[in-house]
Amino acid sequence: MSPSDDGRDESDDSSTHECGGYVVTHELCHIAVPHLGPEFFELLDRVFPDWEKRKHRLEQIMA
Repeated sequence: MSPSDDGRDESDDSSTHECGGYVVTHELCHIAVPHLGPEFFELLDRVFPDWEKRKHRLEQIMA
């Protein structure tokens, strides 16, 4: 891992982008289904099939 000129670790950029896509998609799904019930997760599965992998990565980054 090598920091960029602004001090950021560039190796995290792709993970951050992937996780950001999950977060945005998750929130957009709430427009159609406001609760976190089965209907919500069925929609999320349809529009973002690997959301669980991205969510797990986000949890790792946030820990």
